[in-house]
Amino acid sequence: MDVYAKRGKNGGWYPQCLYRWNAGVCPKHTNPKSPCSKCLHRGWEAINPKILLRHLLGSSNPVGIYPLHPDGTCRFLVFDFDAHSEASDPAQTRKEAETLRMICTQLGINCLVERSRSGKGSHVWIFFKEPVKASTARQFGMLLLNKGSQLVPLRSYQCYDRMFPGSRARAGNGETHRTRQRISAVSSHCPSTVLR
Repeated sequence: MDVYAKRGKNGGWYPQCLYRWNAGVCPKHTNPKSPCSKCLHRGWEAINPKILLRHLLGSSNPVGIYPLHPDGTCRFLVFDFDAHSEASDPAQTRKEAETLRMICTQLGINCLVERSRSGKGSHVWIFFKEPVKASTARQFGMLLLNKGSQLVPLRSYQCYDRMFPGSRARAGNGETHRTRQRISAVSSHCPSTVLR
């Protein structure tokens, strides 16, 4: 079962538990700082096509996903490009994401490009047919960034921020990659992917 997260009222993301804030079961009812990872009663809610469709159509309550499986593998890699300051040009993030998409196209790799939730950044998604070790996925990503930029006229990535899964990500209770996929920025070279 795939666990997913929702954004809290005050920011932050939390996994969707069937018993969250249930007075008879959830320890958060009496101690809001009680971590889900230590709860004996947690029951993760499975993500389903209805939740994904609402998210993809721009729901005001987007979902986040945990990129790592418990065995340290992943089924996708995401490159995050951000305008890091008010003076940064959002067009540069789009240019760099498009450059990575071009590199992928030249190498026969399908990818998906999306605008970030803020509208100032971009994400490039690559989906794998089978689960791969997260460390292998990251090495592959670094090769695309470092060696691939030689295929196109780009000296450096000024807006590249990070990859998901991250180098210090922890499966099950670790980092969440937040997405709010307003599909207006998706490239025409989208892969067909199968959700498991």
